[in-house]
Amino acid sequence: MDDDSSTEARGLQRSRCTVVDGVPYLDPEQLAAEYATSAGSLLRTAGLAGSDVANYRSERVQERLREIVEIIDMHSRGLQETSVSHAWYRLMPLPGMGMLDD
Repeated sequence: MDDDSSTEARGLQRSRCTVVDGVPYLDPEQLAAEYATSAGSLLRTAGLAGSDVANYRSERVQERLREIVEIIDMHSRGLQETSVSHAWYRLMPLPGMGMLDD
C-alpha cells in the first residue's frame, strides 16, 4: 500500500491514519475527531469493543474501520460534514454487514 492513490481509494487518507513501519493504519482517534464522536463510540458502531482502541492495528479492527469509512464516504459525497454521515450510519442498521442492534 505504498501508492498514495490506492491508499486514498481505500479510505486511508493521511489525515485519518497513523503510519507504523511505513504501513498506514486507520486511527480510531483521528476518525472519531472527524466524525465528532469518541473512539469508543466509533468502535462500538463498528461492532467492536471500546477496548479495541488499543488494538487498532489488528486486521479485524482495520477491516471494520475501512467498512465504516467507505460507507460514510459514499454517503457524504456532496455533504460538507462527515459527522452528518456518521450519524446516519449509526441510525441505519445494515443487516448485510451484521450491524443490527441486539
